[in-house]
Amino acid sequence: MSEYKTMITTLSNSAKGETGERSGALSPRTIWGKVIIYLREHHLIALHIACGDITDVSINNGVFEIKTTENFLYELLSGPENRKELLKALNTYGIEKFEVIKKEVVLTDSQKDLMKLKEYFGDKLIIEGE
Repeated sequence: MSEYKTMITTLSNSAKGETGERSGALSPRTIWGKVIIYLREHHLIALHIACGDITDVSINNGVFEIKTTENFLYELLSGPENRKELLKALNTYGIEKFEVIKKEVVLTDSQKDLMKLKEYFGDKLIIEGE
């Protein structure tokens, strides 16, 4: 019976979710949600609010990855004091390393075309639904 239990634990620990590797039985998104709660409970309100806007997290090669396209969030989370607080929160869930990753915004062809039209026509361009 203990071999069966070990096998289940091993499968659980090596399970992969849609957002990457798992840390134990917790998915990266679950860990991130718990980190946000930790920040609130420790009265780190500005960091709590900023992190609440981030949903793109994963674990790759044992490193917890926090991804954003926003310069402000990237700079905020990369600051030494905030990194220290985030690491404390992540340590609670067995995470020892993390990276803040600045993702590039990828525009679709239609978004690129719309930007060109806005540049060319400026205020004269009226777009319904915007």
